[in-house]
Amino acid sequence: MKRTLSVLLSLIMVLGLFGVMGVPALADEGDVTVLFTGGVGDAIGGESGLSYASAAALKNYYDNALLVDAGGCRTDAAGIMSAAGYDLAVTDEYIDGVSAISMTSDSLSAGGMVEKNGAKVAFVAVSAGASYDQIQQYVNMAADNGARYVVLMGETSTAYDLAASVSGIDAVLTYGSTSTGSVDVNVAVEAPAEEPVTDDETAESVEEGEAPAEEAVQEPTQQYVTKQVQVASVGSGFAAIGKLSLSANGASVSTIDAGTYQSMGLSESDEILGMQSVLLSGDDSTEGGEAE
Repeated sequence: MKRTLSVLLSLIMVLGLFGVMGVPALADEGDVTVLFTGGVGDAIGGESGLSYASAAALKNYYDNALLVDAGGCRTDAAGIMSAAGYDLAVTDEYIDGVSAISMTSDSLSAGGMVEKNGAKVAFVAVSAGASYDQIQQYVNMAADNGARYVVLMGETSTAYDLAASVSGIDAVLTYGSTSTGSVDVNVAVEAPAEEPVTDDETAESVEEGEAPAEEAVQEPTQQYVTKQVQVASVGSGFAAIGKLSLSANGASVSTIDAGTYQSMGLSESDEILGMQSVLLSGDDSTEGGEAE
């Protein structure tokens, strides 16, 4: 008995040590972590302390993680993004093994639905000229196709404007500034019909044997409730890498800057670091992605 208790105590101490060391907890079914970049431009890696190699290391670190790009990537970074394990990117370029969604097309038919840990996550690209009706249509399509979570992605100003008017979304991932927060969205819900009320005159008529007056049918009405949609922006040039946590309890967002990343002590892929060095030197002959 003493030996059993000793083993149990040792196991508890080991598990506690892992928690202190920052090892992420195992995710429940349906929980998904979305890591994202955006507005990278010419900053392939190293300038800010973050890079595509950092994004790949973070994806390997978190349980049930997706890696996506919200737009603004270099057209010649396709090979690096493929090697880094990106699942999806907002781009008109071809990237081997990566689903590409365009700001000018139906993002669901372009591969905007990704399944992870038993949950479908739909990503909808938002362009500067996108209308509320168009984006709402894509969001509704995502729900009809079984999406548990729906995420808007695009440039900061446009995405913020739409976040407050489009219903059915869980988060907005943007670039152009570095910030996190939430936007209040008024979501329409159907309220139950009110119970009909019988007045005194109708009650007396029923007692005297007369047929009661025909009651008007009460139609369901729409009410509005306020829902907070999580918004995260990662700036530009690898200023930060965004992290979106999705679960049955809701969504939460944060950004990982260079200091936070370095404190995690993650190892980076030599292959991706080498590809970054080659591209930074101006020789992209090793890149695997070709524009269609």
